[in-house]
Parts: sequence; C-alpha cells; structure tokens
Amino acid sequence: RCWGASNKDLPTQLLVRVQPARKDQSSWFTMGPEHGVTTAEVWLAFVHTKIVRKPVHQEPYRQVCFFVEIEQISSCSFSDSRRPMPRLTLPLHKIRHCQDSCSKVFQNGMPLETTVRALREGKTTVAKLGIRVVNLGGVYFALNNRRLHCVKSAFPQSIHPNLEVLVLRVSLSNPDIEKEWTTKFTVGQRIPWHEDFQQGSGTHPGGQTESRKQKRQQQQQQRQQQQ
Repeated sequence: RCWGASNKDLPTQLLVRVQPARKDQSSWFTMGPEHGVTTAEVWLAFVHTKIVRKPVHQEPYRQVCFFVEIEQISSCSFSDSRRPMPRLTLPLHKIRHCQDSCSKVFQNGMPLETTVRALREGKTTVAKLGIRVVNLGGVYFALNNRRLHCVKSAFPQSIHPNLEVLVLRVSLSNPDIEKEWTTKFTVGQRIPWHEDFQQGSGTHPGGQTESRKQKRQQQQQQRQQQQ
C-alpha cells in the first residue's frame, strides 16, 4: 500500500506480495497454506518522481512525472505436487529438443502445420501451448518436442533470431517428470546412416551435400560427352 510518492532523492519503494489463486467449479479463490503454498511471490517496485516546469501560454506550470521500476524478489513456492509449474522466459532458439525425431501429427491426429499456421496468424500464442522444459547442466530441453517444433517452424531463426518465449519449467526431482524424461530423451543415443535419408530432401545435412556432389558429377559427364 502506498500513500503517495516521496519528494526526496530516494525513490518510493513498494513491496508487492502476490498470492496465488486457483479456480474451482464456482469461482476463483486465494490459495493459502492449506493448499500447499509455502511462500508467496514477492516483487519490489521503485517509484521515481521528477518535477518538470514548462511554460504554457506564457505561464509556467508544474508537472510531476512518475517512473516505475520492478524487480522480482522471490518466486511462489509450494510444498507438494499441487503447485503450478513456474513460468520462465527463454530465447526460443536456445531451447533444444530432447528427441531426434517427432511425428507430423499430434496424439489427437491434428497436423503440426495447423498449429504452425495458428501461431503465424496470431490465433494462438506460445504461452498457450504450455511447452515444458528441464534444465540439464545449464541447457534447457523441451519435453513437448512437437510443440517446440511448431514454434520454431512458425518463427524461424533467420527471421526471429532473438525471440524470447514463455515456457514452463519442471524439475527432474519430480518422479513423474524424471520418468517422462528417461523415456523421451533420445538425443545422442543413436546416429542414422546417410543412406537412411532421402538425398536432397533437406532432412539431413549429408543429404544435401551428396545431392550437390551428384549434380556436379553429372555436369562434368555432360561436358565430357559434348567434347
């Protein structure tokens, strides 16, 4: 609660305590210790004031400008599995897939391209997709590989190199997350042969290289025949 801005050099400080809430069948309610809440989210706001005097129609007037800075002090913590997943903003193209392949459709049969178009047209957002990530040695891996593939396809690095997205951070200390991670993590566990990829399809770097080599060989053979 603030009763006014300070006129001194030091800015007014506001300590904002954000209590989590949840919606049941009837309405929203504030979550407390009985719902597993250990500590609330706390933000610190600094309100700076600056007095500006400017002439208006040959008469000076006094204008007070306010500048607000915010800083998060602590995140909301829960004592059990009822806690919601913490939100985190990360550079999109630094998030890695935990699998080396994925299906072209979701489990409900909807093509991934449908979600890609929805993202491009603004009909949905990255936050609504709810991509979950885990931190492994400072590197963030996505557990929702198809969703991450849709986002990276909708916002390619060549056009959006610095795009940051909102994701959900989960911990491997959770037994359910650890089990899912162990099942899904396949990166680095196998390496396919170049011959397994269609030449020139663009699905593998080697395919494009071999395709260019073949074209050069064909062009050389044609020149030799013409000579």
